[in-house]
Amino acid sequence: MIATVSTKRMDLRVSPLGRVEGDLDLRVTVEDGVVTQAWTEAGMFRGFEMILKGKDP
Repeated sequence: MIATVSTKRMDLRVSPLGRVEGDLDLRVTVEDGVVTQAWTEAGMFRGFEMILKGKDP
């Protein structure tokens, strides 16, 4: 008996994703319903990242 593995892969890209200030690019790879990779890119620094650094989510 030979088993074959079928993998369903989907690459999603959302650009631009509107924020309060500036846009955000989002790329996600989903394999068999599980997010395996994700990237974000923001062209404008807003500073929220620095304010939230070290805080509990």
